[in-house]
Amino acid sequence: MAGRRPDYRETAGGATSLRRVGRRAAVAGAVVCALALPAALAAAVALFGVGPVAAARAAALLSAEAGALSGLELAFHLAAVCALAGAWLLGAGLVIEGLFE
Repeated sequence: MAGRRPDYRETAGGATSLRRVGRRAAVAGAVVCALALPAALAAAVALFGVGPVAAARAAALLSAEAGALSGLELAFHLAAVCALAGAWLLGAGLVIEGLFE
């Protein structure tokens, strides 16, 4: 005899369902990524440049000692961290929504 599977769409007392939380997390992650990726790309192009000097400049910047970030380095760092956090939020939202579908 098959048991009754819990319906996660039913909420008691008006509480939000886990599926809805997953959907909202996925949307929020997509929005954060959409806002952070262009900023990270623009800062990377400004830092590393384009053309044949880009590889040499990137190697010089990446091999530098870690110190205080300022200006474009700070903008690139913040945009990259925001894009990474948005990707994690998007992935977590998709997993949660998929588990409780």
